[in-house]
Amino acid sequence: FGPVGGVNINQLTVAQRPCLDATVTVENVRITCTVGPGSGGPYDVFLRIADETDLNTGLRKYNYSVPVVERLEPLNAAPGEVVTIVGDSFGDDISKVAVTVGANACGNLSYAANHTALLCTTPYQTGFDFALFVTVDGLTSAPGAFSYAAPNVTSATSAPVMGGAVTVFGKNFGPAGSANVDSVFLGSSPCLNPTVQVADSAIVCTASEALIQTNGGTFLRSDLDGDGYMDVNVTISGQTSGASGNGAYRFQACTVQNINPYSAVYGGELVTVVGTNFGSKDNRAASGDVLAVRVAGQSALAGAYRMMSTDTTFSFGMPYSVGQHEDFALSINGRECDVSAVAALAIAYGPPVVSRALGGAPPPTRGGAAVFGGKGFGPVGTAYLERVLVGGRECADARVTMNDVQITCTVGAGEGNNLDVEIFASGRSSGDS
Repeated sequence: FGPVGGVNINQLTVAQRPCLDATVTVENVRITCTVGPGSGGPYDVFLRIADETDLNTGLRKYNYSVPVVERLEPLNAAPGEVVTIVGDSFGDDISKVAVTVGANACGNLSYAANHTALLCTTPYQTGFDFALFVTVDGLTSAPGAFSYAAPNVTSATSAPVMGGAVTVFGKNFGPAGSANVDSVFLGSSPCLNPTVQVADSAIVCTASEALIQTNGGTFLRSDLDGDGYMDVNVTISGQTSGASGNGAYRFQACTVQNINPYSAVYGGELVTVVGTNFGSKDNRAASGDVLAVRVAGQSALAGAYRMMSTDTTFSFGMPYSVGQHEDFALSINGRECDVSAVAALAIAYGPPVVSRALGGAPPPTRGGAAVFGGKGFGPVGTAYLERVLVGGRECADARVTMNDVQITCTVGAGEGNNLDVEIFASGRSSGDS
């Protein structure tokens, strides 16, 4: 190339365009010049020094820089969202540019800034760790990593306790269909056959019955306990919704529509409850504490629950108590049922009834223990028992000795037979029974 300087350089072109300010910067072996904007390659270099040409030794010797991807904005875009690709050597002719995410083209290409920033619309797909390539005039960048935004759950509809359709709402669920949906979980239970019904925003699936695993179901007790709210987790193309769906789902509430009988009921007797969302026989039979009736704040008799018709009708044993206009409450797994439809049907216990004297021979005339049978006496002890009169006289130390049906007390000295016995419990009398 001759001596340092530009005095001997007659002509230097790159891609048939002048390369400006050509100067020999290292004697004989290096020339530096300024090329105009462009992209791709390889291009011909033509050099004439001191009227001597390069004899075509510069054919296909020059390439513009390979495009460089520095960052994406936003980093995790939704399917179909416009992203900005920031970098260098993107050229100034958009017709020569192509961008791919995985195997699919990023569409609607345009420049945000010539050479350094591209705009494009992400392909309608889901997933993470896709290779992003920018190709400019035949030259392709090193791969950049691109992940779509993870699914996000905002809410979910409720299914009946026996199971049924659930719609999960949110975003970033991808295109309609089931191809990209890995799974949907309601608490610990998979929601079956999940399918994106509305692109990006709604998934439909089928909830299993609200049955715990120890009873053959798919839920944990913790899923159903308390207020019944559980987490919803959606996985789309390997990406999960994380904590966005925490507490987003619970089954429809149980409701009580009728109670029978509700008046003149005695402890231990069976009462039938009709309503909705009580669950299956299996659910109740193996876990009596799941379904809980309370009358006047007292729990129904343990082990006396009977599911008479799946999901709609069951019976329970009345707790041993006395009183009138008692509140009725029902909960399942600690979640209170709607009892507003039976609010006017306050349960009333029957009054105490004396049927006979028990215990074999009657006490001697000097007095002694007396035992009376009947019903409506309340629980063992003295909590509701107020007094017992025998022949109009107080029978001392009266107490219920067998739930609801037996009272023992001490009669004073006396004589006679066919004496009247009257029992008072919680303000009510056995009258002339």
